[in-house]
Amino acid sequence: MIRSLLVFSFLYVFLHAPAQTHKIDSVNRLIEKASTDTAKINRMIAKLDLLTDVNLDSAAALGNQVIRESVSLKYRQGEAKARMLTATVHCYAGAYELARQQLNAAEVIFRSLNDALNLGRVYNGGYGVMYGMQGQYDSAKLYFEKSIPLFEGTGDEMMVANAYQNIAISYQQTSNLKMALSYLQQALRIMEKNNDASGQATILINMGNTLENIGDTLRSEESFLKAIDLSKNAGLKREEMYAYSNLSTLYLETKNIYPAYDAASIAAKLAQKMGDKGMQSANLSKAASALAGQNKYHLAEQVARQGVSIADASNQPFNINQAYGTLGTVLSQQGRYGYAIPYLEKAIDVIKNSDLYSVAFAENYKALALCYEQTGRYEKALQAYKRSDAIYDSARNKENVRKTTELSLNYEFDKKQQVARLERQQQEAAAKCRQQALTAGLLCTLLLAGIALFAYRNKQKANRIIHEEKKRSDDLLLNILPHEVADELKNKGYSEAKGFEQATVLFADIKEFTKMGEQLSPKELVFELDYYFRLFDTIIEEFTVEKIKTIGDAYLCAGGLPVSTATHALDVVRAAVNMQQQLLKIRQEKMAADQIFFEFRIGIHTGPVVAGIVGIKKFAYDIWGDTVNTAARMEQCSEPGKINISGETYNHVREQFACTYRGKIPVKHKLDMDMYFVDEEITS
Repeated sequence: MIRSLLVFSFLYVFLHAPAQTHKIDSVNRLIEKASTDTAKINRMIAKLDLLTDVNLDSAAALGNQVIRESVSLKYRQGEAKARMLTATVHCYAGAYELARQQLNAAEVIFRSLNDALNLGRVYNGGYGVMYGMQGQYDSAKLYFEKSIPLFEGTGDEMMVANAYQNIAISYQQTSNLKMALSYLQQALRIMEKNNDASGQATILINMGNTLENIGDTLRSEESFLKAIDLSKNAGLKREEMYAYSNLSTLYLETKNIYPAYDAASIAAKLAQKMGDKGMQSANLSKAASALAGQNKYHLAEQVARQGVSIADASNQPFNINQAYGTLGTVLSQQGRYGYAIPYLEKAIDVIKNSDLYSVAFAENYKALALCYEQTGRYEKALQAYKRSDAIYDSARNKENVRKTTELSLNYEFDKKQQVARLERQQQEAAAKCRQQALTAGLLCTLLLAGIALFAYRNKQKANRIIHEEKKRSDDLLLNILPHEVADELKNKGYSEAKGFEQATVLFADIKEFTKMGEQLSPKELVFELDYYFRLFDTIIEEFTVEKIKTIGDAYLCAGGLPVSTATHALDVVRAAVNMQQQLLKIRQEKMAADQIFFEFRIGIHTGPVVAGIVGIKKFAYDIWGDTVNTAARMEQCSEPGKINISGETYNHVREQFACTYRGKIPVKHKLDMDMYFVDEEITS
């Protein structure tokens, strides 16, 4: 799960108040009223700062204009500031060489002017951030550290705190989390001393992320909640949004599904109010994932589709990837694999040329592989599985490199203590030699152990893959056949048909399906059928009723098989009552929304059946006998919103259910039969 990190901070704002509090049109009016050329340049720089977050093309054009006018006026300070902001624009656009050129020019000017504060900004928010955005974290860290003495010399504690935070992020990116936490704590102390609520909230969010990565989820949650309280009290909507967003990610990753949905929903609403489509889309995707975790797939799909629409409008590749990947995953979780495929393919395509989100990329491939497999595209499924494994392996290799870097950085951090120990060792030459010999032996031992561990892990990985493939095959079989029949088929290679003296069969059919279907497109029709039948699948599983099949708009299931039970009639009638209750809720919701809804007739009959597997290819578990035909007649004689049961079924449930006798009703190809409408379950 990719979280919404507050990444490296540029802090190029030269006004006393944050640039985000000013409107561009207000700045335009100030530019028109400027009494001097230098005042006009300063106000154009303020506008440039605003445009950097709004429109990069416009910002680049304005930056070049401010630089030209500053050069013409020989206003060196304005020129250098404009070059720094223009470098920011180039960084956002990925034009790092152009950014470096502008920073070089700004550095020369500020150095000639003895402007230590802005020279520190060039190092911290300029070179440091530029290298950080390119993934060159060691170089970035050097520039962040280089800025600190300049800030301290000017007494600007807030800029020192900002540099500490940027250093912490560098350590985060190299997985040196303890060092990251140390620098964040230093930055937080400065922010608290200066009563900077925004700075405190930002650092608390980054601390929450770091603590979660360390594995301290309780302190991570506490840090996010502190950031939320602080932001609310100070009216900091953006910081509050980020805190809720990251808290939602924490809850999702720790399977705390219900609060994950609440946090993501709040973050999405805050993002909408601020017009931040990227964050709105990202948090709608998280909310959809949380709803899917609650098995509320229909609602999850609605929220995920909203996220896709907003992500498309944001035109941000990562948000598009996340939104399309979430929708594809939700559709896949519903078993709608064919519908899921184009969304997952889109999610992959939008970031296929980037390695910034490799884990999300691998998850998309894994979900896509499952969809290909379930739709019979086995060659594509294999390719997608291989691609997913390759990306995971690459991510693990990068993690190993980062851990090696962490060891090196920890050494640098404790360098003074290490030097003292080495000096003492040098005074004990003999002991040192023995220690070296011991170390050499230990290295050999570790090497042999490493080889053995490598072989063991390879074997474990192979066994795990075999186990996963077997489980996937078993799950696929269980999705087609009842558990008992699947076991018999695996053990014997075949399954015998069985007769059941008593079973209860349910048929459900849609009223005027052909007429209703004419009002929907084929895609919408299939979607609606799928939605209703999935609801039925969930209900009958709760009441231990076996789904047999769907036939067009008809749904067939039965109780008392493949294992005989004494409660088969009660189980089926209870499932039917639950179906009609849920259908009534859907009807009310769709009527309120002026949408088309389906009404079902349900018929139930009890009697003997034969059950077994049909065919040798694409086999399916099916049932036969007059009981099945009679259940179909019960459905045909039923009414929309009603459950019609035969006299035989009534005799099994009359002590538990109140029913209305309908009399003897003619049945096609049969004598008149007693029929009853089920009213309600009798409670003691």
